[in-house]
Amino acid sequence: MKRKIGILIATGIIIFSFSKICYADEVSALKAEIQAMEERHQKEITELRSRIKQLETEKQAKIKAPKEVEDRIAALEEKLEKKKDQLGVSWKDGLYISSEDKQFDMSINGKLQVDSAWFGEENSLRSKVGAAKSRDQIRRSRLQAKGTMYGDGIYKFEYEFAGDTGKARVQDAFIGWKNIPYIGMLRLGHMFEPMGRENLTSNSYLTFMEYGLPYALMPGRNLGIQSNSTFFNDALTLALGVFRDTDDYGMGTSNKYNFGTRITATPIYKNKGEEFLHLGFSYSNRKTNGTLQYRSKPESNLAPYFVDTGVFSAKKANLYGLETAYIRGPLSFEAEYAGSSVDRKGNEDVYFQGLYGLASYFFTGETRAYSRSTGEFLRVRPKHNFSLKDKTWGAWEAALRYSYLDLDENNINGGILSDVTFGLNWYLNPNMRMMFNYIFANRNGYGDADILQTRFQVDF
Repeated sequence: MKRKIGILIATGIIIFSFSKICYADEVSALKAEIQAMEERHQKEITELRSRIKQLETEKQAKIKAPKEVEDRIAALEEKLEKKKDQLGVSWKDGLYISSEDKQFDMSINGKLQVDSAWFGEENSLRSKVGAAKSRDQIRRSRLQAKGTMYGDGIYKFEYEFAGDTGKARVQDAFIGWKNIPYIGMLRLGHMFEPMGRENLTSNSYLTFMEYGLPYALMPGRNLGIQSNSTFFNDALTLALGVFRDTDDYGMGTSNKYNFGTRITATPIYKNKGEEFLHLGFSYSNRKTNGTLQYRSKPESNLAPYFVDTGVFSAKKANLYGLETAYIRGPLSFEAEYAGSSVDRKGNEDVYFQGLYGLASYFFTGETRAYSRSTGEFLRVRPKHNFSLKDKTWGAWEAALRYSYLDLDENNINGGILSDVTFGLNWYLNPNMRMMFNYIFANRNGYGDADILQTRFQVDF
């Protein structure tokens, strides 16, 4: 019995001791877990405090950002203001100078045309108009500057230094404004009156060396005011002007006013000008100082005048012009008609007229450039400039023109002249060109003349 009791006691002691050991281990595990949780919580608290600090820093940065942005904007504006006074120089078919803000710009341009001509006349014609001498000349030598001021202000002045007088002569000299509501562009000064297409096309861009015979009836540059408007996305243009006659130096020669207008339309305009039809009408009402004179050379400036009305009495004249051109790729057809109805006080009224028609073709594939907003032809740009190194030959164009001018009417025997002209043009690059013209001229009743002439031209 005692042995059993001893065994039970021993067993109980062992169980108690083991349970105590297990309890101690569990307590230790719990303490370790609590410590781990405290460490995690501490880490999370530290991270939260760090995040709060970061947010506070970002908040402060955001509060300061507008001030920094304002300072940066102010610095950029100051830099931009300084740049307004700086000029950029580049080449755009001439020396081009512009301000950084594009409020001011200027193009400095010039041209040089050197001509040579050889003549053959029948004796009967020579006895009537005089002998034509084969010779050379500087046909034109000009400098010009044009540009804009304060965005919408425009200006242009051009002077001619070639000629027999040895004095510089004013050509274009005007100021004006563009982007005027309902008007478009307004110019004041010395400029071409709005009459005829070829008359208004720069002589640097003509198909032939000289203007066609109807040019004799057209007004030139005079002092006045003119507006130029466009409608229907430049499909229709309208020019209106009032002028006084001036001499070659811009000096007024008449106190009478002349009114002129020109309307053009392009009912066909495709592929950015690869094909188009141009139509135009011009009218000018002109008051004279009591006399008038029309005369013309046979499309060669080195020739004498072949037809001439002489000075005759005239009260006023009404000029009419019709023009058309059709361009399709390298092929072009052009024609113009001009008429002058002259009111003669105490004498019979007279009517003079002229016309021309031409066709041209670019063997190298170029298309004649055209401005819809002005109804004028522009600079030809070869697809490949002339270069011996690259074996490219520029642009080549052949053209044929017939011109006619009738200055005979009633008791005024100015004569009738007709020309057939063949032309060959070699465009070495956009700024250099060589021209070859052969002219067969007939002065009605007096005989024929053969004229061969060439031109080397540089314009920029």
